[in-house]
Amino acid sequence: PKAQICGGGAALIEALLKRLTALGGQVQTSTAAEEIVLRNGRVAGVRCSDGHTYTASTIVASCHPKTTLCRLVPTLVRDTLSTEQMRRFRSRGIEAVVTLGATRPVHVGGEARSSFHTADHPQALHDAIRAARCGQLADTLPVWGSLDSEHDKTLAPDGHQVISLLVTGVPQSDGQASDTELQKSVLQRCVKAIQRLDPGFGEQIVASQVYTPAIIEAEYGSTGGTVLHGEHALDQLWSHRPSLALSRHRAAIPGLYLASSGTHPGGGLTGAPGALAAQAILVDTP
Repeated sequence: PKAQICGGGAALIEALLKRLTALGGQVQTSTAAEEIVLRNGRVAGVRCSDGHTYTASTIVASCHPKTTLCRLVPTLVRDTLSTEQMRRFRSRGIEAVVTLGATRPVHVGGEARSSFHTADHPQALHDAIRAARCGQLADTLPVWGSLDSEHDKTLAPDGHQVISLLVTGVPQSDGQASDTELQKSVLQRCVKAIQRLDPGFGEQIVASQVYTPAIIEAEYGSTGGTVLHGEHALDQLWSHRPSLALSRHRAAIPGLYLASSGTHPGGGLTGAPGALAAQAILVDTP
């Protein structure tokens, strides 16, 4: 499909890094941002977990907007309106990401598919979401699948495939022990749903990895464990993403810009939030 990136997401990241370094930029990894430093009412840098402060007159934050405005910005200067709007911004994840290693793609109607879904009726999606909101796991989970190894041959050895699944209707869990059980239950329901399309596919699976909302939050820092940095709903899109006051990618603090999936136009591997934030910076730069 035209929407797919040749080489997958890893190829896009590699291309962006190559372009950044060619322009003289540097990448600092394994160093968490601890606080956005302000001076005279505008941004002046970022203090990191290693104790070093990087000076900057412009900061583009691609982390969850709640992380930026409710944690990284100093408490005494947080904009009251923006902070309150961020608290109301719904970001409770009810989706899991599952990766499967298999000996072949999923077949639908006897043909290999690069993408597929198992939800045969909107009611199934509604029931799964309602159960997750109540802290329960529905018997049937809607699954959207993509054959990642079709676009990035390095992901799997010859004779094998890597399939990514987005699973809706997965509740939050408490603690590592309960999450292990939840991972098993989600995987079982995923396989069951796929086998409705492709009987016997479960026997082709050789490896699996399940990221529940709690794991997504713990490992990737996405508040609430949502893969899209905020719920995609009519009242949280367009000029309401993440709020009316922040929809143009500018924070209330001069020099601070928002560019995560929690901003317009939303989640997905599009680069659009960053491009729009860059446009805002160009407009504001004398």
